[in-house]
Amino acid sequence: MRSIPHPPALVEAIRSAGLFGVFQIGMMTHDAGLISAFVERWHPETHTFHFSFGEATITLEDVYYILGLPVGGYPVFTEEGLPDASLVLEVLGVDPNIVDEERSTATTIQKGGINILWLVNNFVDCARIEYGRDDYKAQLLFHRYAHILILLGSLFPHSSGNRLPLRLIHYVCDLDRVSQYSWGSACLAYLYKHLCDTSIGKKIELCGSMTLLQVWIYEHFPGLCPTHRQSYLIHHPRALRFFRIPLKYANVPFKNSRGTRFELDSMSESGFKWRPYLDSAPEAMSITDREREVMSAQCPLIFERVVEWCYTDRVTRQFGFL
Repeated sequence: MRSIPHPPALVEAIRSAGLFGVFQIGMMTHDAGLISAFVERWHPETHTFHFSFGEATITLEDVYYILGLPVGGYPVFTEEGLPDASLVLEVLGVDPNIVDEERSTATTIQKGGINILWLVNNFVDCARIEYGRDDYKAQLLFHRYAHILILLGSLFPHSSGNRLPLRLIHYVCDLDRVSQYSWGSACLAYLYKHLCDTSIGKKIELCGSMTLLQVWIYEHFPGLCPTHRQSYLIHHPRALRFFRIPLKYANVPFKNSRGTRFELDSMSESGFKWRPYLDSAPEAMSITDREREVMSAQCPLIFERVVEWCYTDRVTRQFGFL
């Protein structure tokens, strides 16, 4: 989405929704070997990774600094029923039952999900947003909804990789309210759930925000992090440091789960960085005391029917406590 010019009004809507960081990051190349080695160390009963030097986990603090998502606000939950094609037409202005056979042959709505390719083909190029057209304002609104839906869908991908939860459409209908949800905690709940399912063999493919997981590894394990081929400025969100910037993998076990396992087995505490965000960009540091409390709180994380606990009391060193 990021490589295509977008109307300023559309970008501003994404920013107001609290999703500008995700919009900037776009798609990252994920290291399956690295990720699989960490899935093996995930313990569902504690929601932590276990290492020879202790436990560590992904917290709301990590979500905020890595993805730039809001971590405070309303829980992402609705009692509304599963949307149907008529609601999709009302919100997005395109009938999902009509598929352009030249661009997509997939069923648009299937098993509670909406086809990502259908959304991309109809909205990403912004071809229907043309200033001066009679339907300019309507098309701009439809595209705002669609882009926010796609961005949210990237946080909650289906294991098939080709669709996103259709229920998300309930949240994009109110642009004034979408930023008031705790998308950070919902994203983390979803990742926790699938880490648990994958680690015990309930699911084969891990899904969730792989960008969050991979950059968390880079931030906390300097020895597993590729180096930059050129100097860079530390941005917010921090995942931007690994997006479209030349990286060198010469001294890390890139795409090698066996090499990663060996590194983790032999790693001492000195190889783990407990507090990697102390050098964050100024705009990332301007958070309230209340937000800091939320980041370190032991609390339930909610996304629809998924409820997972974040046991921050097990990883207090990640917040500067012994």
